[in-house]
Amino acid sequence: MSRFRRATGPVDEPYLLDADSLTTGLLLAAASAVRARLEAGHAGDTRRSVRPAAPPADREQVPVHDPEAVADWLVGLYPRPDPRPAARYPAVVIGSSHASAVHLAAAMGVPWLPAGYDVRPPRSRVAGEENGLVAARRVGQELSALHGDAVIRCGFDPLARGHIDPIWLSVRWRELPEAYRRFLDATLAPGGTVILTRDLGRWLVRREGPVTVQIGRRAAGIPPEDYQVGSELLRLASTAAGAVVDPAAYDLGDATGGDGEFGLDQAFVDDLRRWTVTTGRGLRQVVYPRPEPFSAAVADLYRDWLRSEGRTGNRLIVECGRLVAPWQVLRAGLVPYWCEHPLVSAAEALIWWVAGSEPFSEIEALVEPPGMALPTIAGLRRWISVTKFATRRAHVDKRCARAYPLGTVPASYAGHVVRGYPCDLPCPPPLAPQDALTALAGSGETNGVLVA
Repeated sequence: MSRFRRATGPVDEPYLLDADSLTTGLLLAAASAVRARLEAGHAGDTRRSVRPAAPPADREQVPVHDPEAVADWLVGLYPRPDPRPAARYPAVVIGSSHASAVHLAAAMGVPWLPAGYDVRPPRSRVAGEENGLVAARRVGQELSALHGDAVIRCGFDPLARGHIDPIWLSVRWRELPEAYRRFLDATLAPGGTVILTRDLGRWLVRREGPVTVQIGRRAAGIPPEDYQVGSELLRLASTAAGAVVDPAAYDLGDATGGDGEFGLDQAFVDDLRRWTVTTGRGLRQVVYPRPEPFSAAVADLYRDWLRSEGRTGNRLIVECGRLVAPWQVLRAGLVPYWCEHPLVSAAEALIWWVAGSEPFSEIEALVEPPGMALPTIAGLRRWISVTKFATRRAHVDKRCARAYPLGTVPASYAGHVVRGYPCDLPCPPPLAPQDALTALAGSGETNGVLVA
């Protein structure tokens, strides 16, 4: 989208911040939730006194080639609380892109910050190339030349359709950006906690200098090995997508197991740890092997927390992809469970969690259409079956259902839907970070989430 432009560099067209990526959508939703929470306030909340966020730089002027400038734009979305130590944020959540991390931050009334950002390559640099992996490598190397010490990840998925681009680029910081340091110094309370959420998912990757290259991604639900050696599942998915996927054309050679697309660079984690030690803040890590266990752990946390504050905690909303509305979920007193993609594996994990939980009176599913019909994509009937566990009201959003699976639904639609829910006001007071970590640790014993 043109509103995320930077000045033209050594190529004909500018690289753009990807306005449609999951990371960008989560950041905007998280910042909106913090602003709304601080502006609404509640009895006894010392953080009600708030200075508005400084207007971030015009998005058209954000220089994507400068990771520090991008970090400055990201933190500029958040309001600054009263500078008194007691009025600052008691915690900040940083890490992998996961909507449940945003819900966790919203429950505590604190910011969520990503460990990197996504970039959309110029169309002229990828158009006309028969082999998408070759084009991905080319733009990855170009972006690396502009980014100095940052880690560049590029990839190509021949099965991608709809709102998911087949070629993608991401930038991951190797150290805490100066803009993050300034923001944390000014807004994180003395002795406050940095909660680092970390996706430990693995993928086959090849490191080519400062660039990490991968073929395929989790959105298609195909195991990474299948792209290299072929399989019956890959053949069926290729037929369904109308694509010709030849593993020989996408051979990564000496590819090895590495972090997945939302993994963190270990150097970033180490630098964040040094910063917390130097400044007297705490660092806690929440790690998970797949998206589903963390979604279940946060949903359990929300249910217990809402009940402890006198709410029922009996209304479940299933969010998917970019359809996330943390502030509206909080106002309505809903329990959020997030699916990264509408895959069969994600739906099965959700069904097992719902079946093993105390029954919900209401279950609503906001399932983002993936834009592709693969054998790994859960059918609409499967999502309907999830909602049938409700004892009173079961509902799959009609607009999402009409568009599923080949259509599209704007990311803002989730806020529109949840805004129409009856509000369970006033909102509960912010959840204390230590209570949140204790709850996650307890839930993680069964869900596979580790709190350290």
